[in-house]
Amino acid sequence: MKNLIKFTLIFFIFNFYNTAKSEILEGFCLVKKSDLEIAKIAPDDFPRFLGKEIKILVSLEEGLLADISDDVDLSLITGMYGGTLEFKKNGLNINYENKIEVGEKPKQVTYSYKNRLSLVDNKITSIYAYVDQTGFSMNSWKFQIDCRDYPYSEDEILAAKKTKTLGKYGKPEWFDELVKKIEKGDIQKRENPYTTEITGERREIGSKEVDSWKKSEDNSKYSLLIEEDFDTALFLRPGSVTIISFGGYEFFKGVYNRSDNQANTHVQPADMSKDGKMESYMRDGSQVEFDWEFKERDNDQIVISSTSKFIQVLNSYVASDSSFSISSITDEFWYAGTFDLVKNQDDLLRIYQKNKATYCSIIKEKPVLYGSSLELQYKHSDFINFNKRNNISC
Repeated sequence: MKNLIKFTLIFFIFNFYNTAKSEILEGFCLVKKSDLEIAKIAPDDFPRFLGKEIKILVSLEEGLLADISDDVDLSLITGMYGGTLEFKKNGLNINYENKIEVGEKPKQVTYSYKNRLSLVDNKITSIYAYVDQTGFSMNSWKFQIDCRDYPYSEDEILAAKKTKTLGKYGKPEWFDELVKKIEKGDIQKRENPYTTEITGERREIGSKEVDSWKKSEDNSKYSLLIEEDFDTALFLRPGSVTIISFGGYEFFKGVYNRSDNQANTHVQPADMSKDGKMESYMRDGSQVEFDWEFKERDNDQIVISSTSKFIQVLNSYVASDSSFSISSITDEFWYAGTFDLVKNQDDLLRIYQKNKATYCSIIKEKPVLYGSSLELQYKHSDFINFNKRNNISC
């Protein structure tokens, strides 16, 4: 039977190459544990997909694509069960739809697909699968799986099949202990959030608002963190966190500018995400509850959150002076940023040298104007003096 399946597959591939007269794009997509977790696949079903390689052929000129994966279970993700499908090209995306019926009535199940392949430099870089199951049972799943234009090695496939324990891989050893200390009050909590919030526009704060800041000076302290690309800042305050993408970023907006306020968000040590691949930012045990409000101000994009668990996690990393990444994924976009604590004058100079526009924007934000930095022990006047000493003009 296996030989028959193998012969049929070889014949199909040969036929596809003969049918498509233009250049054929090949995509190889390895299903990882994080892909299945994000799609909310039941753990009992992981063995059906984990560590298996989706293989896709695309003919751009003919508008045809085919799934030539070795394992038939993968068709439940790709929505292709033999034969070829037509697609529509939309910019850098290939969109296709299909239906697969499994079983017989009254227990028949229908899988409906609205899938998308992303292309970069004429290479398949990811597959997005939106699967609706109807009939005898009803479910839905959303996959986002990274792809490349050459096959995965046996070692890579074996590594994808391995799972890691939560404490060993998902979190550093000191993480839970720090969270418990913060909850018990053993580590001093930052007190109340600002009396005002960043809004969707730049405006002068009225005299009453300034007076409220002066009266609550001890409650206006903040920690400043900078993203590794020096275009995004994070202000961590008591009971509130604000992330500002200066000048805006397509994927930042794509993830957070949504009315349903829903995304899978992970926070983890920065050194776990060094390879830059999506799944490396979403290790086991790093998911955290996160709700937010999205605002735009001129070209800047702003995310504000008061989710207590999210803030506790960030406070844990700040307390240990550890870099960390924040990543969020939705059904269409994913974003990841790696943040470092700004704790001394050298850190300030580094921001200015890397991105003057970001530095000058930071010192005009309300936390800096009317608050006090916990690590730098700087008020706004100290920033002004620092600028003068270092010949910085904003």
